[in-house]
Amino acid sequence: MKRISLITKYLLLSLIVGILISCEEENNTPVVKLAYGIYITNEGNWGQSNGSISYYNYSTDSVYNDLFENINGRAIGDVVQSATVADSLIYIIVNGSNKIEIAHKENLREYDAISNLDNPRYFKIKNNIGYLSQWGEDGVIKVINLLTNSITKTIQVGTGPEQMEIIDNKLFVANSGAYDRDSTINVIDITSNEVTATIKVGDNPRDFAIDKNNKLWVLCFGYQQYVEPYTETGSKLIQIDPQTNEIIKTIEIGATLHPTCIEAGKDGDYLYVGGGYGFNGIFKFSVNDTVFPTVPIVDKAFYAIYVDATRDNIFGFDALNYASRGNMYRYSSFGSQLGMYEVGIIPNGSSSKKK
Repeated sequence: MKRISLITKYLLLSLIVGILISCEEENNTPVVKLAYGIYITNEGNWGQSNGSISYYNYSTDSVYNDLFENINGRAIGDVVQSATVADSLIYIIVNGSNKIEIAHKENLREYDAISNLDNPRYFKIKNNIGYLSQWGEDGVIKVINLLTNSITKTIQVGTGPEQMEIIDNKLFVANSGAYDRDSTINVIDITSNEVTATIKVGDNPRDFAIDKNNKLWVLCFGYQQYVEPYTETGSKLIQIDPQTNEIIKTIEIGATLHPTCIEAGKDGDYLYVGGGYGFNGIFKFSVNDTVFPTVPIVDKAFYAIYVDATRDNIFGFDALNYASRGNMYRYSSFGSQLGMYEVGIIPNGSSSKKK
């Protein structure tokens, strides 16, 4: 009886393990869990509908590619611009297809979609209300009720609204100029959904970060005009008091340097700048610094960067030739390389950023 009991226990254990394994896979694609990793957005090539979502799993130190396509049996669409995770869902902004794909975050199974948009870019969420930056309609923020996934208001802002940040009841919008020029940040009161202030900053603000003192940093990309008369303005960092909307300090980056990403580290003591065409390196600096560092902690050019503040890992996304699959590099907060992974075509960031 003891032998039969042991065999029975073994068979039961094998059955349980088999069930667990089958629950971990769907269409031969591992069901990833956001608590142990990050989703990666891959733009894909314009007009080819080959944008995709990848996932990096910390526990296995590996990347799973083409998750949405494998799970749902269809392409996600044309140009995956960004994604935002909130509660049990992930909102994937598909720029070229003018839609938001909504999926369950634990396995990317489709849930709903919001369509008929016009060049959507980034998404912020607070209290079941979504705020979508959109280049179309001359630059607007779409206010979306996430209980019904319906647009409830359109707010006119500057040209080419990009990244946004919510602090208390204020939504800060970086107006990047799109293919032209802008130098403003709009401030929206999210209780009334009205623009209450416009802050004049450097040319073409693109991205935000919040430091340990709850101060807002904006990365101004600078302006480049490629037709006569040729014009170029430099990039800069600007620290803003979000309570008063006043500029605290300005740090010049470079007259011919145009980074696109700023990220806060784990405790908000340090910020990281990188990404963009022709900008080489990832630079780390203290929030108390008054000049931009001259030596990068990572001496490599990336299309975009992201910092997972929960683990203090830095991710650099290399689009390579912009036609085939790119690479993702993982670094410690000091710039030591921890790994390199193949991802999708034109990787441009992570969904864990700025919910």
